[in-house]
Amino acid sequence: MKKNKQYSEQIQSAQIEADRRFNKRLTIGFISVIFLAIAINITASYWCEIKFIYREKTNFGKAVSPDFICMSGDKMGYHKTTVLICNEKWFYVCSDHCAQKIKNHFQESAFTNDALSGKPICKADALIGLKTKNQPAVVYFENAENLKKYYQSIKKITK
Repeated sequence: MKKNKQYSEQIQSAQIEADRRFNKRLTIGFISVIFLAIAINITASYWCEIKFIYREKTNFGKAVSPDFICMSGDKMGYHKTTVLICNEKWFYVCSDHCAQKIKNHFQESAFTNDALSGKPICKADALIGLKTKNQPAVVYFENAENLKKYYQSIKKITK
């Protein structure tokens, strides 16, 4: 009888230990799923901002595609811009307000100076680069050589 009692106590303690391990694994799994769901939610919610920060960090020193540049505000944006054809030139704008600004004030809005040479150039024909690292402001260049020299001069200043 005593052996049966000891045997049942061993079985019971083994069952309690197995339940404790199972509960520990279940809790860790549940917490992992919650953290994964939060991480996915944050990534999905801030996907545009994440891509924007990535473009700011990786496009410095290179010619930037005008797809995310507002040529009226001279800044890189979160979302793709729309094309505005004005005087047979393609301008990229972020909103109707910016489109109207280029249409109504073409001479002031559509032209700028080359960042290196200072020569007046049309934004639609220019190469675009980021003015400073980690900032959305852009500058325009007449050709690839000016773009390259501009970034080389910035690297010399920052060293």
